[in-house]
Amino acid sequence: MLKPSQREKLQDCLLMLRSARTILSGLGVVSALSFQPTWMHEIEECFQSADEKLTILLRS
Repeated sequence: MLKPSQREKLQDCLLMLRSARTILSGLGVVSALSFQPTWMHEIEECFQSADEKLTILLRS
Protein backbone atom coordinates (compact mmCIF):
# COMPACT_ATOMS: atom_id res chain seq x y z
CA MET A 1 0.00 0.00 0.00
CA LEU A 2 1.26 3.44 -0.91
CA LYS A 3 1.85 6.19 1.59
CA PRO A 4 -0.08 9.40 0.91
CA SER A 5 3.14 11.21 -0.06
CA GLN A 6 4.03 8.44 -2.52
CA ARG A 7 0.54 8.55 -4.02
CA GLU A 8 0.81 12.34 -4.46
CA LYS A 9 4.17 11.99 -6.21
CA LEU A 10 2.78 9.35 -8.57
CA GLN A 11 -0.26 11.51 -9.31
CA ASP A 12 2.04 14.45 -10.06
CA CYS A 13 4.10 12.26 -12.40
CA LEU A 14 0.96 11.08 -14.17
CA LEU A 15 -0.23 14.66 -14.67
CA MET A 16 3.17 15.75 -16.01
CA LEU A 17 3.29 12.72 -18.30
CA ARG A 18 -0.14 13.50 -19.71
CA SER A 19 0.75 17.16 -20.19
CA ALA A 20 3.94 16.27 -22.04
CA ARG A 21 1.99 13.79 -24.17
CA THR A 22 -0.54 16.48 -25.10
CA ILE A 23 2.21 18.94 -26.04
CA LEU A 24 4.07 16.40 -28.18
CA SER A 25 0.85 15.24 -29.80
CA GLY A 26 0.28 18.85 -30.85
CA LEU A 27 3.71 18.88 -32.44
CA GLY A 28 2.83 15.69 -34.27
CA VAL A 29 -0.22 17.35 -35.79
CA VAL A 30 1.85 20.30 -36.96
CA SER A 31 4.62 18.11 -38.36
CA ALA A 32 2.09 15.84 -40.08
CA LEU A 33 1.48 18.66 -42.52
CA SER A 34 4.95 18.08 -43.94
CA PHE A 35 6.01 14.63 -42.71
CA GLN A 36 5.41 12.28 -39.79
CA PRO A 37 8.60 11.68 -37.81
CA THR A 38 9.18 7.99 -37.21
CA TRP A 39 10.12 8.65 -33.61
CA MET A 40 6.66 10.05 -32.77
CA HIS A 41 5.23 6.51 -32.76
CA GLU A 42 7.99 5.31 -30.45
CA ILE A 43 7.41 8.19 -28.05
CA GLU A 44 3.66 7.50 -28.04
CA GLU A 45 4.34 3.88 -27.08
CA CYS A 46 6.53 5.05 -24.18
CA PHE A 47 3.83 7.44 -22.99
CA GLN A 48 1.22 4.70 -23.17
CA SER A 49 3.38 2.26 -21.22
CA ALA A 50 4.25 4.80 -18.51
CA ASP A 51 0.62 5.91 -18.22
CA GLU A 52 -0.55 2.32 -17.77
CA LYS A 53 2.10 1.53 -15.14
CA LEU A 54 1.45 4.69 -13.13
CA THR A 55 -2.30 4.05 -13.24
CA ILE A 56 -1.79 0.49 -12.00
CA LEU A 57 0.41 1.71 -9.13
CA LEU A 58 -2.14 4.32 -8.13
CA ARG A 59 -4.87 1.67 -7.97
CA SER A 60 -2.89 -0.46 -5.52
